[in-house]
Amino acid sequence: MVIGDMLRERSFKISLFCCSILLFTLVLTLIESKQRVASPPSQSSF
Repeated sequence: MVIGDMLRERSFKISLFCCSILLFTLVLTLIESKQRVASPPSQSSF
């Protein structure tokens, strides 16, 4: 089944994309928390 292989590859890419986004947000929050601890908050990001 060619369609099955295509769907499997697409789902794999989507899961990889979601994982990379999760890692990216995790790293961003870690950096932001470190900066917040290092310096007093001048303004809230949210």
